[in-house]
Amino acid sequence: NPFKLSTDIYYSLAHSGLVNLKVYDVSGRPVKTLSSGIKASGYYAITWDGRDDLGRAVATGVYFIRMEAGNHTATRKLIRVR
Repeated sequence: NPFKLSTDIYYSLAHSGLVNLKVYDVSGRPVKTLSSGIKASGYYAITWDGRDDLGRAVATGVYFIRMEAGNHTATRKLIRVR
């Protein structure tokens, strides 16, 4: 799923609860917090604009998006291209 400017992330929650959705670089450093808080059950879409928490464009390369919701954790790879 290579992306240039932005990418859409879709997820669903079977139960309401605390959700943390963060982007990490290949070294495991957090780059961007996309969501952190209580969410109701349902389907969600969020766009990452390829910027870090300070608003700077991230470099080309591999990133990982990690979602933690209740006892469930999922990680997916993202590739930023220019």
